Order: sequence, then structure tokens, then C-alpha cells
Amino acid sequence: MVTGPGVCKDASGSEGQPLSGFEADPLTVDFLENVLDAERPDLVTVIGDQLHHDILDSQSTLFKVVAPMVDRSIPFAVVFGNHDDEGAHALSRNAQMQILETLPFNLAHAGPADIDGVSNYYIQVFGTAPSPVPMATLFFIDSHGQVPSEVHNPDYKPIQRSQIQWFTETSRTLRKAREKHQNPKHVSLAFQHIPLPEFANSNLITVRGHRREPTEGPSVNTHFYDALVEEGVMALGCGHDHVNDFCGLLPRKQEDTLNGEKTSQPGPWLCYGGGSGFGGYMSYGPDRYHRRSRVWELDAKTGSVTTWKRVEYASERVDELVLLVGGEVVFP
Repeated sequence: MVTGPGVCKDASGSEGQPLSGFEADPLTVDFLENVLDAERPDLVTVIGDQLHHDILDSQSTLFKVVAPMVDRSIPFAVVFGNHDDEGAHALSRNAQMQILETLPFNLAHAGPADIDGVSNYYIQVFGTAPSPVPMATLFFIDSHGQVPSEVHNPDYKPIQRSQIQWFTETSRTLRKAREKHQNPKHVSLAFQHIPLPEFANSNLITVRGHRREPTEGPSVNTHFYDALVEEGVMALGCGHDHVNDFCGLLPRKQEDTLNGEKTSQPGPWLCYGGGSGFGGYMSYGPDRYHRRSRVWELDAKTGSVTTWKRVEYASERVDELVLLVGGEVVFP
């Protein structure tokens, strides 16, 4: 979103026909409100590029972004994207987070000051009150922004070692604390804006969606994906590439099982959210695509996670997919 109503980009009608002459942000708000009213979610994750680059007033625009959740008393969590703090007049990530931390229903915070980035934190999701048992842990990671590069243009700063160390140590500390509750169906998910290099892996098996543009991410792989595997994170949600909206699995390396046989366990799921804002691009080549938003459903009793999308002009769920059952990845 921007300061003021903004200019709509790549709008299309129900049959895909190009539309023009609309203001962007009122359409974005209307789309988000329709999704919220249809789903009535317990939590909204806002995973970056909520603000357009080079805007004049970050604060009022940030209020506009979160107003649909605040008006409905829905908790929300935020991480930053590459555009949120770009421009001569943009507030820094720290300044934006300080604003967010004053708002009702906000669960985001800056995270530890001694690691790279702003918005590295976690949220624990509990079962029906007053249950002391966490059913899920949601990790939020700052995926930084664009950097100068002689290797690739555009190129992005990768997840840093300090972040990976924080994630690993935090995950292990939380797992140790859960041991007394003996909940084998606990689920860990992660969210960040810019996709990991693994989203572009040629071995990635994609389902329930489309790769309509190349994955755009850091040229340097710091192997955060390996840390997610090691810590048992079952799904990673990303944004950034507006017209990609698939979920995918990379087959894991073969590992020994208890009975001596070899097995190849897939996971974690890598899922794009798709673009939901009318101020950002929603085309690739000559084709335009409808705005969309990914929904995640966690079942505390079964350790299951199901996902689907809400798409412009569609009255029903789109591309529904069971990701986990009993805390284990389901291979489609």
C-alpha cells in the first residue's frame, strides 16, 4: 500500500480481461476484508512488502494495512519484505516495528537486538484454554532486502548465520520445554518474505498452484533450509514472487530407518502465498492473474495442517491441500 489511494496495477475482470482506471488501496482493503469475513481467522500473518517503496508517509500507510484486522479484533503478526523500508522518506524497520508494537492485536516484535534483522521472533499456539500444551510454534524470520551484486541482478541478502543460530537454539529450547507435555503432534511452521534458494530447485515437486515466474531470491545459500529440516519445521510460507502460488516438496536424502531399510522422507513444504495487493504487479508476460491469499488451518487434536487459497472472484476455496497429518508430512 502507499500514501493515498495508489494506482492499480494489472487488474483483471472475472474472465481475465484487463481493467484500468481503478485506485489500488481501496481494492486491496476490500479484497482483504472479504477474505477475513469469509474465513474468520484466529491469526493473520503479514509476510512482507505491505508498504510500497518510495512512499511519503510510512506510519499512516501501516495503519491502513492493519486496520482490517484491528477493526475485527483479529490478532496479527508481521515480518518485513524488501520494499517496506526502501526510499528517502521511508521509516526504518525498527521505527515501523515500534509503531506496530503500540497497536492492539499486534503479536509482532523486533526480536533479539544482537542478531541480524528486525522481526525475528516466534509465537506459540495453544489448544483450548486453559491448556498448557503448545500445539504449534510459528517462527517469523526477517529475510532482509536487495543488495549490490556482480553475480545476479536483482540479488538479496541471505538469511544470516546469527539468525540461523538463534532459530536453532530457540527451537531446541522450546522442544525441551515441551517434552514434559508429551505432545507428539506438535507442529512447527515458519514464515518469511523472500523465498529460499530451494524454491528454485529443479527437484522441487510442485502441487496445487503454479510457477508463473522464476523464483527471485538470494544467490548465496546459507542453508537455512537445512536448519528447518533438522529442527522438524513442516512448512515454510513465503511471498515476494507475486504470481507464484504453489506448494512444493523437496525429497530428502535417503536416511537409515530403525529396521535397516532406506527411506526418503519429503519436507518441509515450501509454499508461496501469491499477491494480494492491487498496488503491486500481478502479471508475467502478457497474462494477468487474480489477487489471492493463502489460508492455513491447524487442527490441535490430529496434528494436521491444511491449506488453501482465497482468490478474487472465486466463492469457494481454491487448491485445497492437506500438508500434514499426525504431525507428519503428507506426500500428495
